[in-house]
Amino acid sequence: MSLEKLKIIAGGGGGPSSSSRPAIEAALNLSVVEKPNVLIIPTPKRTLEAFEKTIPGTYRFFTSLGLRTELLHDFNENIDPDQASDKINSADVIYTAGGDTLHMMEVLRRHKLDTQLARRALAGEVVLSGISAGAILPTKWGHSDSLSYRPETADDWEYVRVNGLGIAPLAITPHFNTASDRLGARKDQFAAMLANQPSIPAFGIDNLAAIQIADGKLSQVQSDPNHFVHTANRETDGSITFDAMSANEELDVHTLKKVS
Repeated sequence: MSLEKLKIIAGGGGGPSSSSRPAIEAALNLSVVEKPNVLIIPTPKRTLEAFEKTIPGTYRFFTSLGLRTELLHDFNENIDPDQASDKINSADVIYTAGGDTLHMMEVLRRHKLDTQLARRALAGEVVLSGISAGAILPTKWGHSDSLSYRPETADDWEYVRVNGLGIAPLAITPHFNTASDRLGARKDQFAAMLANQPSIPAFGIDNLAAIQIADGKLSQVQSDPNHFVHTANRETDGSITFDAMSANEELDVHTLKKVS
């Protein structure tokens, strides 16, 4: 699978706003179109409250930039696969919201939109951007808090592995620099999951930081200079440690080795 044409901005957290503008601008700049058409995927929002809290503001943010902006679907709308396919085909930049990653992938696969997204991204026809669940979307798998959004597991949820589109050959956790009152630091939970999984290049993404994949290279975008992308290392004893990427560091997207 050739990865040379992939254009991805995967943010750890912090929705479209002035505080995360560098990552948004990076996504828009990766498009070959001066004023790209933006498609918002709101699918991770499983409740009306979560949808209304975030999606209208996200829509307004992109339209305030003078960009033609559409939603893939409204809240709980029955998705017309043909109409959704047309929207994906006409988008230059796709922004996917945060929320329930499991729900998002189930819906996209049910309507066979996952294969279309992957095909267009691998062909370099669209920029995939987003935060949290949206950051996990293009990856092989992500460390997800999906169960925290479900009433039946909200009080005793655990992190779960969720498979994404698989076009970016890595595992990630968003919100790397955050902690849960019950489960502790997210980075420790991610390390524990990685230790029990087959070895794969893995990254932790702080809020207000993002992975950028473009031109066959992986680098970081920092919306805050104190927030980073962190590379995971498997030590000889099997434990997992993390190193923050330097500001200008670039990795070859095929080998995930530093570009000299």
